[in-house]
Amino acid sequence: MFLGDNSDVTSHNFENDACELPFASGYGPARIPSYYYDQEQSACLPFIYGGFGGNANRFKNVYECEIACIIRRF
Repeated sequence: MFLGDNSDVTSHNFENDACELPFASGYGPARIPSYYYDQEQSACLPFIYGGFGGNANRFKNVYECEIACIIRRF
């Protein structure tokens, strides 16, 4: 099976799906600065990730969040 350029499409779809997930801060002792996409505000907002749990609506920085959830949607 040859994936070719389809792997980029799969990644793109995953990121857009992640943007539609609800906010979930996770749990645990870690205090990792992260960002999530808030659909109601149409914005990437900061939060502290606990290190475990949560979901895919979690980005390392505001730039990654905006690329995945705002810019790629247009």
